[in-house]
Amino acid sequence: MIGLAAACFAISLCVATLTPLSLAANYPDPLKLTGDFVYVHDPSLIQRESDGKYFLFTSHNKAGIITAGDLDGPWTEVGSILPSGSVIDLPGNNDIWAPDVSFHNGQYYAYYAVSVSGSQNSGIGLATSATMDPGTWTDHGQVFRTQTSDPYNAIDPNLIIDENGLPLLTFGSYWVG
Repeated sequence: MIGLAAACFAISLCVATLTPLSLAANYPDPLKLTGDFVYVHDPSLIQRESDGKYFLFTSHNKAGIITAGDLDGPWTEVGSILPSGSVIDLPGNNDIWAPDVSFHNGQYYAYYAVSVSGSQNSGIGLATSATMDPGTWTDHGQVFRTQTSDPYNAIDPNLIIDENGLPLLTFGSYWVG
């Protein structure tokens, strides 16, 4: 009985150590990126429907916009979603971060966060554009807000479109929720 248990353990150990190696062998190497590529926090990558151009949105430069014709570049910084900051009435509204850009009903939607750092005093805003090019974004302001008394924090928005086409907005926290 002990011999059978030891054999099962040894086989399990072999399978457990070989599985990551076999998965890694099937996963492609990352692309080597070229161009004006900076360290990017909270990236949101989307391909424009009309011409196939890639747009990478970042937490830098007031929701910065970096574009490329191919995934491996060359990437070029072209501007930001809201160069003048957000219309959300919160301290820190000039520091837009964690943009999430999606295409829905013929329009691009950029949900973004504005927050008083280190607190739940935060808001999620919405900007829209027909093309995603700099200068074409309209800021619609706040769609959701949390306050310091809330047990969760309205940051890191993410739009999900379900199988019926219903848009659902999720968000991160740092607190419970």
